[in-house]
Order: sequence, then structure tokens, then C-alpha cells
Amino acid sequence: DFHEQLGRPRLAAQCAVMQVFRRHGAKERELSLRFAKDFFKNSESVASEAERASMQFCAQASAEEAELLKAQITLEEQSVHKRWYNGPHRFAGESLVSTLVKLIELGEIVEADNLAKLLKVPDKKYWRVKVRALSKSNKIDDLHMMANLRTSPIGYELFIDAFLKASRHDLALPFVPKVKSPDLQAEYYSRMGMEEQAQAARAQQNQAGPGRFLNMFRLT
Repeated sequence: DFHEQLGRPRLAAQCAVMQVFRRHGAKERELSLRFAKDFFKNSESVASEAERASMQFCAQASAEEAELLKAQITLEEQSVHKRWYNGPHRFAGESLVSTLVKLIELGEIVEADNLAKLLKVPDKKYWRVKVRALSKSNKIDDLHMMANLRTSPIGYELFIDAFLKASRHDLALPFVPKVKSPDLQAEYYSRMGMEEQAQAARAQQNQAGPGRFLNMFRLT
């Protein structure tokens, strides 16, 4: 690269990024991203601290995009070799979240779990993505299995909403007591036509409310 030969890694990196938009093949785009990552890492010695920090951020972003694109290429190949439902499927160029959602909707949940782990998606974020995708694709049995797998890091509201949307009150009911807010518990009970339980939840909230502040100072 001309800019690389002149010792201008930032301009070389910018050129590499521009090549990503000009390339048609996914593998060529991945290669350009990896070049960009390497160029961004070699920050100019005369650059300010802020510029060097910016280039390091761009290097990390380029590396993550390259890793995602590599994984997407592999998923496309698997969709052909393993004959996924309604395949072959395209993933290259999709965002990480869109890729995860598509995998879950296709029923390739193990692949989605592996991708989330590979790209270090935060646990809470992935749980939200997964719950919404399972709900949208009406995979209620998988959603119920997920809710019972281990303690949810995002609470149980999204699960309950999904079960109620699917008219599965029987699946929603056991999780309502796990909701921390009595008001929200009451709302869920009301949505299921269980007014007696809803009133009991509201009474619990009213009982806790007025004395909550004084209880903070109560000696034991």
C-alpha cells in the first residue's frame, strides 16, 4: 500500500476500510478488515494521545467486524452442508444481533449460543436477544426451557410477557412470584384474570410502602 510505504498507517487503515465497501466477496471484505486492524494498531509516533486512543479503538472495531464476518462465512457454508431449513442462508454483512436472531428463528440455537460466546456478547444482552427472538418465532417450548435452565440475569418479565402473548398462562403463572415489584405482579395477575391474587399483591405493596423508609433505621 502506498500510504504504508510512506509510514502513514492511519491513511493506510482508512484506505483498507474503504476497500471493505468496494469488495463484493465476503472473504475479501474480511481480509480488508484485518489489514485495517493491523494498520490502525501501528499508530503514528507523532499522533497525539487522543488520536492514538482513537486508532486503537478503530483497530479493535475492525478486528471484531473481521471476526464476525469470518463466522458469518462459516455459517453460510454450514447452512448448505447441513441443509438448514429453507437454506442456503445469507449472513455476511448482517449485524451481530441480526445474525443471532436469524439463527434462533431458524432453530439453530446451539450455533447462536456459540456465536455469542465467540464474540463475547454480554450475558444480559444475549438473554434479551434470545428471549425476544424465541418469542417472535413462537418457540415457546424452547423459551420455557430457557426460563427454567438457571436463574435469569434479566429477571422474568420478558419471559412472562412472551408467555402471555402466546396465551400460555400456565407457563407464565409460576414465574410471577419471582417478579420483584408487587405492582407488576398485580398487573400480571390481572392480565390472567386472577383478581384475588392481584389484590393480594397490591396489598403487599401498600403494606411495604409507608414503613419502608422507617424500616431502614429500625434497630435489630
